[in-house]
Amino acid sequence: MNNPVMAARHLNKNYQRLSEEIFKWSVQKEDFDVAINEWRYVERTKGTIGFCVCGVKIIHEFLIENVLTGCVCVVGSVCIDHFMGANVQLLEDVAKAIYEAKCHHCERCGEDTTKEGPHCRTCVKDLERLENGWNQCRFCPLGVTRYEACFKCAE
Repeated sequence: MNNPVMAARHLNKNYQRLSEEIFKWSVQKEDFDVAINEWRYVERTKGTIGFCVCGVKIIHEFLIENVLTGCVCVVGSVCIDHFMGANVQLLEDVAKAIYEAKCHHCERCGEDTTKEGPHCRTCVKDLERLENGWNQCRFCPLGVTRYEACFKCAE
């Protein structure tokens, strides 16, 4: 085996258990890299403690479904990486789900923010200023100022 990644894979006991379970629920029973193309990403959950099909306790659960057999399995964040090398669609779907889980939108301005909560950092500061006697800009809905116009509208 010339590929060091593949060699390391086959020495890993969790990978061995993962591949056994995937073969059990797949049409392809010989080649893992072919079998994983039968699977698609369904959803991701976080915070519930469960078990991956390889037997490891996990917090991040990725539900995958075999499109040929209809079987659904739960894999963890480490085992999902074994699928991503050969299954490009699964990789794209998982990456999109992780991005959406991390991305939040400010209720006031709509900007993307990684902060959990209803507002981005800028809007939190602006709302605090409004509570402390600052004025809402006369010309735009988001401007906060000590004067009549915010710095953007005053230009």
